[in-house]
Amino acid sequence: MSDSEDDLPPIPLNRNHVSNNSFPFQSKSRILKIQSFGHRFGPLAVTPPPSESSSASLHFNARTLPNPPKNIRLKCTGQNKSLQESFFAIPEVQVFFTHAVEVIVRALDIEDGPIHVAVCCEMGRHRSVAICERLAVWTWDKDVQVVLDHRDISRNKKK
Repeated sequence: MSDSEDDLPPIPLNRNHVSNNSFPFQSKSRILKIQSFGHRFGPLAVTPPPSESSSASLHFNARTLPNPPKNIRLKCTGQNKSLQESFFAIPEVQVFFTHAVEVIVRALDIEDGPIHVAVCCEMGRHRSVAICERLAVWTWDKDVQVVLDHRDISRNKKK
């Protein structure tokens, strides 16, 4: 855990966040689907909806980042605030997150259709989940609707 919460970058909150797999959005909304997954369980099958002619798929590999402390990982997932605070206190994680936000912002500027953001770690329970949780509450443009999904958060260690 960090010395103080002041060490963490502020998180602008996204009031357009939806945490499920449905798309209850108006047609003028832009969809940003953020999904965590475990590399161990295979790649995501990302296909754009048939009605969307333009879409982007962005993939970020969090397996190169250090793990949160083991004592926290054993009792928490990346959805837990204490794990997120500990994880985001690591400078490499802050750089990774900032880069991901910059890439997503560029994609939102270029693409008109939905954007799918996939973040993997080894098991899909800690690093990728923490990053996706933070991305989901980031302040995106007002017309962006965020859908958050954690594919492997409940899986056990076996393939």
